[in-house]
Amino acid sequence: MKQEIKEELITIATRVAPGDRWILTDDPNKIIIEGLTETLDTYVSTAQDYQGEEFRLAPIRDGGVLYIISEYEEEPVVIPAKKYDLYGERS
Repeated sequence: MKQEIKEELITIATRVAPGDRWILTDDPNKIIIEGLTETLDTYVSTAQDYQGEEFRLAPIRDGGVLYIISEYEEEPVVIPAKKYDLYGERS
C-alpha cells in the first residue's frame, strides 16, 4: 500500500507590529529583524537542522507567523475486509 505524505508546520518566526518586523522563535536574544526576506535569510544561515524545506506564511494567524514545512511519510491504516461464508455468516 502507498505511503501518505503528511505535513507538520513548525513555527520559526512571529511578526512584531507595526510593519514587517520579525523575531525568530529560537533566538534567545529576541532580536527584531526588519523584513520577511531578511528573516528567511537569517533563519537559513543560522538553523543547524535546515535541509531545504519549504516555508509557509500565515499573515493573519496570531498576528503573523512564519512556518517551516516538515514532511514525513506515514503508513496508512489498513482495515481488513470482512469475510463471509456461503451462508452470509462472518467467519
